[in-house]
Amino acid sequence: MDTRNFHFPSFAFMFIHCFMISYAIIVRNLTTDQRALLEFKNQIFDPRNILADNWTTNTSACNWIGVSCAAKHRRVRALNLSNMGLTGTIPSHLGNLSFLDSLDLKNNSFHGHLPTEMGQLSRLKFIKLSVNFFSGEFPSWLGMLNKVLYLNLRNNNFTGEIPWEIRNLKSLETFSASNMRLVGSISASIFNIPSLKYIYLNGNNLSSNLPGDMCRRLPKLELLYLHRNEFSGQIPSSIGECSNLQNLSLALNRFSGIIPRSIGNLTKLKELYLGVNSLEGEIPLQIGNLRELQVLALDENKLEGEIPWEIRNLKSLETFSASNMRLVGSISASILNISSLKYIYLNGNNLSSNLPGDICRRLPKLELLFLHKNEFSGQIPSSIGECSNLQNLSLSFNRFNGIIPRSIGNLTKLKELYLGVNTLEGKVFCFTFYHFILSRQLVDKF
Repeated sequence: MDTRNFHFPSFAFMFIHCFMISYAIIVRNLTTDQRALLEFKNQIFDPRNILADNWTTNTSACNWIGVSCAAKHRRVRALNLSNMGLTGTIPSHLGNLSFLDSLDLKNNSFHGHLPTEMGQLSRLKFIKLSVNFFSGEFPSWLGMLNKVLYLNLRNNNFTGEIPWEIRNLKSLETFSASNMRLVGSISASIFNIPSLKYIYLNGNNLSSNLPGDMCRRLPKLELLYLHRNEFSGQIPSSIGECSNLQNLSLALNRFSGIIPRSIGNLTKLKELYLGVNSLEGEIPLQIGNLRELQVLALDENKLEGEIPWEIRNLKSLETFSASNMRLVGSISASILNISSLKYIYLNGNNLSSNLPGDICRRLPKLELLFLHKNEFSGQIPSSIGECSNLQNLSLSFNRFNGIIPRSIGNLTKLKELYLGVNTLEGKVFCFTFYHFILSRQLVDKF
């Protein structure tokens, strides 16, 4: 080995110099994290003094309540101050926590604008700021955080449109911004994030139509909650292409037109809420293909015709709501053949025929049966007492006749019984229900 040009003192000096620089950077970064958290502490009110006695310079920030540090770099990796009753604003210094990948401040009383410096937190993957009082327009700088997987801002006071920059979040899987004051379209923002699986945007003032290529834009979509908004137009006929969809809620909007037949292709669907719109036509028989469906809510639309018998194929269905529409015919071959049903809302239609004598054996889990304001006739089955789980029964405003069967006294879980405005006769027996209503005056609320 040629050692003529090797000078050990020079090499040692360079090594020590590099070590000192690295050490200084580590110390500086730890100090930066601590300073940022102390600034945060100084701007909030801590009614339980959780942080006051714990976040001090006497101990490492990595040992503070709600703080987690990375094992390798000893930098603040996660901040979890959820459910602590904290009040105050978020300081710009929070943007100095450059190793932060999880921020959880949910269920507190923070207010004011989120500082733009938070856009520097490029490692963030989880952001949980729900149930606070943050205000201002929806932060466009969130679009800079391209590693975010989970973003929950629901139940705050954000306003305005969802900025198009949000579509830069190419790893985002869950987006929740419900129950706020958001307006405008989501086509240019949310519907351009192909990684999304769960979208919660209910309870805003969002509008426009759903794009026809929605499912191609969101191939991984499993949950879409858009209820309580101002969406309009038709439900896209391509909705059946959202093959992974399990929960779909479009209720309480302004959708019109028919329920597309392609909805029967959503074979993974467990919940379908389409109520309180202006949908028309008949209930598509293809809904019978949704074998995993547990909740089907179609109420308060302009749907008409008979309930298709194919609906009895829904062997997992627990709730069926189709009230206040123009449905006709019998329910014996359809609804009354789904043994899993617990809650049936069919009030406010033009349904007819008798109730079958074996209704309780067909529906052994039945807890609620609302059939008021229809055209049902005949006698109340004497076997009604076999519906042992029944808690709410409303048969008022129909054409039932004959006596009230004594077996009704066997319904010991019953809390509400509405039989008014029929042609029932005979004696009234003593029952121990909370509400036993026979008179027109007491059932007028229907």
